[in-house]
Amino acid sequence: MKALFMQKNKKRMFSAFALASIVCVSMFFGGCSRDFLQPDPLSFFEPTTTFTTVRGLESALGTLDRNFRQSWANGSSDYTPVGTDHLYSELSYYSKTDVSATGPNFDMASGLTPTTGSDADGAKIKYLWDETFNSIKYANSITTYVDQVEGLDESVKKTYKGMAYFYHSYLYMRLAFHFGDVPIVSKILEVPKQNYR
Repeated sequence: MKALFMQKNKKRMFSAFALASIVCVSMFFGGCSRDFLQPDPLSFFEPTTTFTTVRGLESALGTLDRNFRQSWANGSSDYTPVGTDHLYSELSYYSKTDVSATGPNFDMASGLTPTTGSDADGAKIKYLWDETFNSIKYANSITTYVDQVEGLDESVKKTYKGMAYFYHSYLYMRLAFHFGDVPIVSKILEVPKQNYR
């Protein structure tokens, strides 16, 4: 009985080995050609190409609209950004009692520094900084490239510029309320800027 069992296992192992060998050989000789590995993208994201079309401008404006909504109601953690607005102002008081009273939300003067928990307890301070400057980039993209869109009516160009200027000014107002003096970037940066004042 044991010999019969061993003989069946050898046949199964030989069959599995033969199948694996056939698969490996067919993959080696019948693999994909080098042409298949060459990238063939449908489009490229280049600002000079993307934002000089109506669809590119609409995309940037749609992103601004989305970021505006997210800056008030991003519910991915305990706090929404507007909750952070209230927490770090005179509108509310941090009253969570099940944590130690030494964190940055209790002693903001010494606890809330750039290196010690700018998003402590789920607050959205770093999120507000990052997303606001990200939105400013899109507003600057619209104002920089809107005049290069061919065939766009002058009144439509003014509408795009007006929307971009609204977001730009609103975003800087919000940054000034949160962080005080902040660097103003009013155009697309092509080289690293080092002379902020």
